[in-house]
Formats: sequence, C-alpha cells, structure tokens
Amino acid sequence: NGTATVTLRVKENQRAKLKKFYFKDDSGVRDKAPRKALTHRFAGGLAISQRDLRKALSHRVWKPLLSWMTGSGTYNRDDLEDDREVIRRLFLDRGFLEARVGSPDVSYRGKVMLVASYPVRQGREFRVGNISLSGITLFPTNDLAGLLTLRPGDLASLAAIEKNANALQNYYAARGYIRASVRHNVSTRTNEPTADVNFRFTEGSLIHLRYVDITGNTRTRDEVIRREILVHPGEVYDMVKAKRSERVLQNLGFFSTVTSFPMATDDPRQDDIIYEVDEAQTGNFTIGAGYSSIDDIIGFIELSQGNFDLMGFPYFTGGGQKLRLRAQLGTERADYQISFVEPWFLGRRLSLGLDFYHHTMEYLSDEYNMRQTGGSVTFGKAFPWFFDRVELKYSLDRYNVYDVSSNAPPLIIREDGITTASKLNLAFKYDSRDRPFIPTQGTRFSIGTFVAGGPLGFDAQDYGFEFSSATFFPLWFDHVLSVRGWAEMVEEYGGDEDVHLFDRLFLGGAQTMRGFKYRHVGPIDAATGEPLGGKSGAMAQFEYTIPVVNMFRVAGFYDIGNVWANPYEFDLWDYCTDIGLGVRLDFPAFPIRIDYAWPLKMPGDLYRTNPRFNFTMGYDF
Repeated sequence: NGTATVTLRVKENQRAKLKKFYFKDDSGVRDKAPRKALTHRFAGGLAISQRDLRKALSHRVWKPLLSWMTGSGTYNRDDLEDDREVIRRLFLDRGFLEARVGSPDVSYRGKVMLVASYPVRQGREFRVGNISLSGITLFPTNDLAGLLTLRPGDLASLAAIEKNANALQNYYAARGYIRASVRHNVSTRTNEPTADVNFRFTEGSLIHLRYVDITGNTRTRDEVIRREILVHPGEVYDMVKAKRSERVLQNLGFFSTVTSFPMATDDPRQDDIIYEVDEAQTGNFTIGAGYSSIDDIIGFIELSQGNFDLMGFPYFTGGGQKLRLRAQLGTERADYQISFVEPWFLGRRLSLGLDFYHHTMEYLSDEYNMRQTGGSVTFGKAFPWFFDRVELKYSLDRYNVYDVSSNAPPLIIREDGITTASKLNLAFKYDSRDRPFIPTQGTRFSIGTFVAGGPLGFDAQDYGFEFSSATFFPLWFDHVLSVRGWAEMVEEYGGDEDVHLFDRLFLGGAQTMRGFKYRHVGPIDAATGEPLGGKSGAMAQFEYTIPVVNMFRVAGFYDIGNVWANPYEFDLWDYCTDIGLGVRLDFPAFPIRIDYAWPLKMPGDLYRTNPRFNFTMGYDF
C-alpha cells in the first residue's frame, strides 16, 4: 500500500548516520545495486530443453569479459519478474497455453553472484480446433478467412494466433478503418488438448485523410519528405501505406527516427496524419589509413553529404541529393571519384546519377598495370513490379594497359596500350533489405545486360549478361544467415578477336573466393601462372554471422564458384570451394572485415594454394 515500517537500532551516546535503505522482497533479492547472474535453473521434465530456456535468458548471464564491456548479466528485483514472463511466453508460443511460471528461488554464491531457479508448470500442448470469425459486417467473411495461415490441427502457438489477428486488422486498416480492432479469444477444451480460436472484430467507421503534417525537419525541406509519403489528403486513410511510408523515409538515411500517428479532427469522418522526424547527421568527412590484403597499404580522404542541395546556398543541405568526393592513395593504387545523385530529376520520380573517376591499378598483376579514366550518367526509375527499379547507364572509359612484361602471356601483350570503351548497361533491380549496410533480413536482386561498341562507337565490342542476389535470413538471438549468388557471361562480337582484359571475369580474393589468391580462380596461363580471366563465371557464398558486442561480429562462411574460359560455359561439376572464419568490426566510417579461409576443392594441381588471410575495409553493397 506504499507504506513500510522501519526499525532503527542505535547505541546510546553514539552518533548515528543513516546512509542507505535496503528493501528485500519475497524472492530474497535486495533492492540495491544489481547482482550478477551466474546461471538459471528450471524444473526438470519440460518439453523445452534447459539449453533453449537458458538461451532465452542468455543476455542475463554474467560473462566476465563480455558483461564488463556491455553491462549485461546484472540483475535487480524487477528483472526476475520480467524473466518469468519471457519464460512463460516461450511456452505459450509453443502451444503450452496453460503454462505457469512461479516466482524464482534465488540463492547466492559470494557477494555478487546469484542463481535463479524457476518453478515451471507447462501443462498440456494444445492443437488448434475450431477457428471462427465474428463481428464482421463490412466485408465478405470468406475474404477475411482467406487471410488466415492458421489451420485446424496446427500447433496452438500464441505467436501464430497474434500474427493472424494482426493480418486481419491490417486488412481493415488498409481500407480506411483505422480504429478497427481484432481481438483473439482462445478457449481450451477440458477433455482434450484442443484450443478453439475466435477472432472478434470491432469495425469502427471509415476515415478519410484531411491533412499530412510534418514536424521535426529542421534541415530537410518539406517537399523532400512529402514526395516520399505514400498517402495523400482526400484519400481513404490507409494505415498500412502510412506505416510503409515510415520505412521509406527511414531508408532515406536523413533521419534517426521516423514515426507517424493519426490526429483526430472536428470531423469524426476525417483524421490528420502527423509524420514526426528527427534529423540525423548526413554529412561526413573521413580521413584515414588502412591495409588490404589485395592492394596493400592505403590512405583515403572522403567528403560526403547524403542530404545535399546543389542550390541551397550557403549550407547546401536539405535537398535530398547525394554528393561524394573521394581520394584513395596506396602503394599499389590511386583512386579519385566524384559522384552526384539527384533522386527526383525534373521533379519526377526519375533519378539522375553522374560519376567521374580515375583509377590507377598496380595490384592486379605483376605482369602489367592498368589505368581507367572515365565517367557515366545513370537514369533510374522506380516501378511497382517485382523489379522495383530499372536503371539505364551509359559510360565512356579510357583504359591504358602499360608496363607490360615481355614474358606476359600473348593475351595480355595484345592489350598493351590504350582502349576506349563506350558501353550501355540496362539493369532490373529489387531490394527489400531492412537497411543498406549490415542488413539482417530481406533480399537484394539484380539482373542486367550490357553492350559496348557497335552503334555506340569506339574500340571495345562485346556484350554480356549478369545476375546477382543476396538474401538475409534473421535467426535466433540476432544471428543472420546470408546467401549470395552471382553469374555472368561476356562475349566479343564484330571486329574484336577476344574480350578485352578489363571486361574479362575473375574470382578469388577477399570479396569473392576467400580461400584463393586474388583473381586466381579460373583460367591460368600454364607457362607464367598468370590469371587470364574468363568469359563465364558463377559463385555462391553462405555466411553465418553472430553479434558478440556492439559493432563486433564473428562469422563462418563457405564459398563455391569458378570462372570458365568460354562464353555460356557453366560447368557445374568444375568448381572451387573454400571454408573459413572471420571477424566483422562495424565501425561507421571504416568497417573492417578479417577472414581466414581454407581451400577445399580445386580442379587441378594448378590451383593448389595454402589457407588465405584476408583483411579489407568497407561495406558490401
């Protein structure tokens, strides 16, 4: 009732000083500085293993080094009650709808460690019986029943029941009934382990959208935000689109948080919607040095603004454009690049990208060096198809192959000198990743084709096709499985006798086949051991990452792939494989990836190699 009786014992004629109060609850945990959890125990004979139960509370266990860094594994009185609900919810989600978890018995080891023992009564495992829907008057019941993924005989998982209730409620919310609610009632049968589920609808009234208001944008212009929002005044209030707009705005990278909420008006048939944003840092100046196992020691300087405004004097921010200036110098490379993107060219949902660059590459081979100078213009358009974006790019590049060794293979000697390539690329793309850097779920998919020369003029004459994909699967405890695929083909035509060196395909190294030397997977010159590249290539990568602490992950991976000499030559029985372990340091400005890989399968002695150490900086896109 909020009161307590306190008894003080003091000695006569001595001064007393009251320093702290300690309260002790029925569990025996004193309300003081948190204790360190040593382990958790559960009653035996449970359907869920002790290991799985402990995993659900793994963040609660004190681990000497990890907990010192993160502060995890400490307990106070309220944490024990929270854990009871976590454990109970685990049983409910596995169909044990009668599960009960009692107050833990807490014992102490030393002054700061505790052991918590939880009494658990799991009860029966239930299966779904009858499924019914009630309270529906606005839409056909069969249409709503068709949304259900829950079926009679399925495990009566509370998580699955709630997921179905949310799907039903979203059906109404997408049609303007934003105050509709769907509640689930689960009735268990006494004589059999069966649970009947009823979804009860409260439909509400149809709501239209009056105004769309934006708050919190101190730098970004209103129209930059408004053009991305998928709901508009006068329309039926589509709550699903409104929430999807939050994700669209969040993915722009301009804001640290984006939230939306309805605001009632004087008219009960109309609501306003408020989008509240919190501006994030979008400009970066980075300078640093590093090491790569491919191109040795490098230094770099980069200035970027992700929310640039070309006409926004004097601050040049808030227009939604992107500008990037980068210079990178190393012992075996030099790179200079300027990139600009206008996502709404001429006020339309049409992006314009301009790139200008110069690359000096002395890390490709000991037999030659290469320079590339050029530029490109890219137009991109979003579409409501499976491929949500189409890009058309024209590039004009001048390649200079120089310092060619007299002992180099004939294919490389023929490349000595300057070649100009005029190329047109067409790509269809799909991207559902939750974020562009370090994604945890979703898919990125691209298929494209290119042609160089012919009606485009200049020296190179070839064409090709390319496919790439990356899918990310979120697993338990923030573990992520990623599966990447790539396949490409290139072929010369017209007056060209062969595909030029700069368009040939290579695998091997830190970004591709990590158990092999850089560019050494594929055709090799027998006399010199020099990689020649090929005209067909394919690769798949499987990687499992585990977060350890903030910005630190460990990884295990498996790579499989090869490059073949001829176009359309995809020999799936002729491939290389490797396996390895790695570390991911996700520093915002310069993420670091360290891998150690062992080659497993190599088609021929020519490919024999020792385990490889790879060190790289930068994100995968």
